[in-house]
Order: sequence, then C-alpha cells, then structure tokens
Amino acid sequence: MEGAKKRFIIPVYQRNYDCKTENCKQLYDDLIKVIRNSRNSHFIGSLVSVYQPSGRYIEFLVIDGQQRLTTISNYNYFYDRIQKKVYSNFKEYVEQSSLEVEDLLKELLAYARRYEILLGAPISGQSTGAGDSYSGKTCRVLDACIYRMNRLETTVTRPFFLEVLRLLDEGKMDIAQVTEIFLVTETYLFRRAICDLPANALNKIFLLLHREIVRYDGTEQDYVDKFKYALLSRKERARFPGDEEFSAMFTERPVFQMNSKNKIYILERLENFGTGEDKDLTGRLIARFSYKNMEQPVASWVEMFQKVLQILYAEDRSIITKLACSDGDNVAWHFSMDASAYIKGVEIGDGIYVLTNTSTQSKLSVLARVFRLYEAEPADLVFYLRDENEPAGDIKLPRQSSGTGSTQRYSTGITRSLPFSVTSLS
Repeated sequence: MEGAKKRFIIPVYQRNYDCKTENCKQLYDDLIKVIRNSRNSHFIGSLVSVYQPSGRYIEFLVIDGQQRLTTISNYNYFYDRIQKKVYSNFKEYVEQSSLEVEDLLKELLAYARRYEILLGAPISGQSTGAGDSYSGKTCRVLDACIYRMNRLETTVTRPFFLEVLRLLDEGKMDIAQVTEIFLVTETYLFRRAICDLPANALNKIFLLLHREIVRYDGTEQDYVDKFKYALLSRKERARFPGDEEFSAMFTERPVFQMNSKNKIYILERLENFGTGEDKDLTGRLIARFSYKNMEQPVASWVEMFQKVLQILYAEDRSIITKLACSDGDNVAWHFSMDASAYIKGVEIGDGIYVLTNTSTQSKLSVLARVFRLYEAEPADLVFYLRDENEPAGDIKLPRQSSGTGSTQRYSTGITRSLPFSVTSLS
C-alpha cells in the first residue's frame, strides 16, 4: 500500500461504513501490543482489489476489506485516545514534580525551543547558556545532519535528542560533542536501513537511551563515549551493523526498489561525497542570482534552479532533452518527460520536468554537472544571499569597486564539483 501515486477507490455499490467505536478500540489495542512486543507484523485480514488504469495514478477498486481499510485510515478515534493519554501523563508528571507554575512554563518553553531545532530551525544563532550565540562550521554540520534526518522522517529519535540538546543548554556538552552524537545516530539509522533491520525496534531504543546512558555510572559525564558504547553493544535486531555487514548489504541491496525518501537520501549522499556538502548554505536564503552578469531576483533556491536550467535549455535544447529521455545517468535521473514522475517538480520547457524535492546542495550539484555538459563556465553563476531575518523587499545590491568593497565573497568549500561564486549581502 506504499506509494504516493496509489489510490484505493471504494465503489458505490459497497455498503456504508459501519464499524463501531468498540471495533476501533480493539484495533488500537492490537496495534499497541504490536509496538510493545516489537513484532514485525500484525494480520488484520486480507484486502481484495482490482487494478483499474487511470493514467496519472495507480488505482485499485476495493472489493473486500473496505471496512478495515477505512478504519485504519480513520485517525479521529486514535487521535482522541492519544490526546487523553498525553494529558493524563503530563498531569501525573506535574503532580509528582511539585513544580511551581512559572518554573513549569519555563521548562516547557525550553523544550519547545529544542524541539524547534529538531524540526529544522538552524541552531546557528540560537542563544547559549552563557548568553552568547552558537555559530561556526560545526553548527552548520549539525544543521545539515538534522535536515537530512528530517528528510528521512526519523522522528523516533526525538525524545533522545531533546535530552542531548538539554545537556548542551546546561553546558554539560559542547556543540562538537552534540554534533558527533547526531552524526553517529544518522550512521546507525542508515546502516540499519541498508541491512534491512526492523524499524519498530528503534522506538524502545531511543525512548530509553538517555536513561540507559546515565545508569552506567549514575552521571551525565563522558556522555559521548557511553552513548557509542550503548549503541555498539546492542545485539540481534537492535544491533549497529559493522563495516563488513554493511558493505556486503550495500553492494547487494537494490537501491531503486527502496522507498523514495531512502532512495533520494542515498543518491544525494553519493553524489555529494567529498564535496563539502551544503554546510555553508544550510539555512541560507537566496535573494537573487547572476548569470553572465545578468541578475534575476528569486524567492527560493527552487526558483533559481528552474530559471538557470531554463536559460541553459534556451541556449541548447538537445542536451537537457537527452537527459530527460535517458535513465542511465545520475544526472538524468533528475529529469523526466513525465509530469507525474516526481512528487515535487517544475517544468523547464516543452514538457521537460526536473526534480525539486532535493536538498539545496543536490540542486547545486546537478547544476554543476549540467554546466559541464554545456561546457559553460561555473564562475559566470553568482548567488546573492540574504540574512534570514532580512525582508526580501529591502535587499540592496552590494557595491562593486576596484578596491576593497562592501561585498563579502567566500568559497562554498566545494570547489571540486561546484565552483559557483557566493556573495553575502551586507
């Protein structure tokens, strides 16, 4: 049932939905048991359907099982149960902790800010416990790692990461140690996915991981070393795959048969290996770009990506057309003649589409490779960045001069594959 293009259609001749609350309760309780017992599957009966071609979507007419299918899709009951459970647990916590209301609200605000970081808010610029702000290369590495894990929808790690960020706020770990924990976790999750280890085992692992680390010696000292030991010492379904196991599975695993989020992640990581990735551009906003000294304002990296490709396409249509009609190249995978080929894509022209559901760095890497096909000069493409809090309408172009001007130019750190220039508006 996976896939964004699949549609399950209930024919009009099927009886009305008549599952009662007690039926939903039984299903909910069964699903809770599946999670608690770390079972791989749960049989809820068969689903009989007939394939019906529709062109854009893969549609199936449901012949038998529509009551069960509709019940699973009905989140209202489950949402109410979860809300009540969360409220009762929180109320119990408040009563047992004896916290004053003001202290409780401060703690809630602190955790909300940490959760905002896990949702993708850059840690760069966030206040530290010492009163200054986080900044520098390590922060950008951490921001990029959080961005990638959000793309993989690894929400199961968040209870543990909230405690890690708390230790950072309290000065018990520095930003480099926190970044190391996030990167090791990313490696752990990716290796498990390649080795086809069950994801449901992760819920219990990360929910209790902080408590387990502290329990080793009763302190939060040497946290990174204890964290690594906790993961590496796990066995069987919870194990951290070693190099030999991972290498063997990665060689044999049919990547193109994996779900789209894992497939895009793998291809981007392979494509960006050794290029410095998007460390300098993570969280940065583009104001405009210049190609061959012709400037164009843009509202996003996606718009820049589309416009630059349209400029190249206008110069020579055959090169991008050939990419769109081919499937034997990493770059060609980003182009298609089919409008429904990508969940998110934009048209370049003449019915040719390009994938946009990728990171900023992936877009720049694609441009670098397309530039080589066109024998275009990468130095002709310049990006003008703006501060996150600066309104787009107030951007001023940097002054140009023969001496030391007000325009700050810096390398993206990925000149091997992306020698585009980047200019920061000041």
